[in-house]
Amino acid sequence: MLPYRAGWAAFVIAIVAGGAGARGQSVSVSPTTLAFGNQALGTTSVVRAVTLKNGQTTAITISSISTSLSEYVQTNNCPATLRSATKCVVTVTFTASMLGPETAYVTITDSTAGSPHNMYLLGVGK
Repeated sequence: MLPYRAGWAAFVIAIVAGGAGARGQSVSVSPTTLAFGNQALGTTSVVRAVTLKNGQTTAITISSISTSLSEYVQTNNCPATLRSATKCVVTVTFTASMLGPETAYVTITDSTAGSPHNMYLLGVGK
């Protein structure tokens, strides 16, 4: 657990290291947490990035990449088939819609045994 301090309150972030990368297998996601900090209501944050790396000797099929909350928007350069020894990048922005913390996940679903891979997202509306 990592303490996260956002202005008037302290929150605890549980790092969710889902998917194969978290278990030391050959598909990894880094980082597993994106902290956006304080964001004025109705404004969009700077872009944060997550890298999905295929360290396997075979290609993997990526079936979906999504966020669990509409305040977080992802774009990516990940192909449907990620070749061996290559990587792709998922970028995320946060638009605060309420006061206080807004937490969510980016979930990458692929053909590996460790799928899905989850990245924890935290932003605070001010």
